[in-house]
Amino acid sequence: MKMLRDELDLRRKTEIHEVEERKNGQINMLMRRHEEAFTDMENYNDITLNNLALINSLKVPRGPGRAGVPTAPDPSDPAPRL
Repeated sequence: MKMLRDELDLRRKTEIHEVEERKNGQINMLMRRHEEAFTDMENYNDITLNNLALINSLKVPRGPGRAGVPTAPDPSDPAPRL
């Protein structure tokens, strides 16, 4: 009876160890994926900020009118502005 109990106890400990190893592997995989996603998000944020800075640096100041709202073309201007 004691031998059977020892065998079952060993089997139980082995199964618990295997389950814990699988759990730890899944946790590590999720952490790695999270780090990759976070890095991608940071890169996306940097690219977006750089693009906005580029857009702002390329804006041409317009004459009268509100910022960002195109004004009617001046008929005396020989070349229309883009």
